[in-house]
Amino acid sequence: SYEEILRMLGFSEDDIARVLWKRVKAWGKEVGSERAIEFFQGLDKDKSGLIDEHELMAALNELGMRCDGLHIVKCMLKVADESGDGLLSYEEILRMLGFSEDDIARVLWKRVKAWGK
Repeated sequence: SYEEILRMLGFSEDDIARVLWKRVKAWGKEVGSERAIEFFQGLDKDKSGLIDEHELMAALNELGMRCDGLHIVKCMLKVADESGDGLLSYEEILRMLGFSEDDIARVLWKRVKAWGK
């Protein structure tokens, strides 16, 4: 796996987490903020609006970035989890993907309006 290659190159778990986020960020820029949120919403199994470690692992696998264990995913959560609750909100994901605050507000407001229908 990609993770194994980075380990063989001497990368720490935190470094691997940052590299994986960089790859996810590149994907997010390619597909755009709305498609990125739709993707993560589809993986949000309990529809809580929050992504847990298992859902993040599923996202990585879906994107072709297979992780061998939850330890790297937990490191990824630590890097992006601004609230410290061990979960990623859609807002935290969009920030980690490098979208502007205006773009984040627009996408989230669109989701709120759709939810109200």
